[in-house]
Amino acid sequence: MSSVQRVVLWNDTTNVAWVAGVGSDNFATGQVSVTTSATKIVDARTGRKSVTLTPTSSVVYYVGGSSVTASTGIYVAAGASITISTAAAVYAVGASAVTISYIETF
Repeated sequence: MSSVQRVVLWNDTTNVAWVAGVGSDNFATGQVSVTTSATKIVDARTGRKSVTLTPTSSVVYYVGGSSVTASTGIYVAAGASITISTAAAVYAVGASAVTISYIETF
């Protein structure tokens, strides 16, 4: 039996119900040392729901694909976390060296 919770949403106007899954059956965690060059945080994973990145120190970092740079990546403020809904590999580059913790749900 799945441990994923289900939420039923009811629309009184249309008398339609939606059932949405909440949560995930599996997750994985880890830490990756990121430099000022693109560094892989997580491999691509079929069925991944999301991955959350959190730095262990207050360093600006940028998130993107394998060719991510400070000019092309998504800016993440010093000390901030980001959650991305993707099954693709995720890379990061730091403004300086930083360790990034991650949790991925699948």
